[in-house]
Amino acid sequence: MVTTRKERKEFFDRALALRNSGNAEEACKILAFLIRESPLSSAFYAIKGSIHRDLRQLEEATWCFSRAVELKPELELVSLGLFHSLWEQDEQIAAMEEIKRFILAGGISRDYREIIAEATENVLAGLHKEPLMSKIMEIHQIMKEKSGKNPGT
Repeated sequence: MVTTRKERKEFFDRALALRNSGNAEEACKILAFLIRESPLSSAFYAIKGSIHRDLRQLEEATWCFSRAVELKPELELVSLGLFHSLWEQDEQIAAMEEIKRFILAGGISRDYREIIAEATENVLAGLHKEPLMSKIMEIHQIMKEKSGKNPGT
């Protein structure tokens, strides 16, 4: 079934209403349909990823956010969604690689500054071990070089 842009917007609005009313499973079904209809829409993947993350379906959330990042690598919210989905699956190195990718692509967000500042404090307190410790310090240095100041300041 081929839909018009207006119909896709109506389906999307319906999916958001369902999600907001607590009917996440039905919202995901509509979003899956929309993804089949318009596979290059990062918004559909991002919202579906967000729902899966809320439902603790982290592998599916990671896949959705990864696809959204492929389509719109500059969008901070999809990058953050991917980061958190990876981190919550104990994929800390991959999560840090997403921060690094986003920063090297030109983005330094307040949220990522705070995450790296906290992670750096945890490294200094001995709470993170190798190889995560080195990855955090690498990103800290990249952020410092790109912004001209320490992350978190």
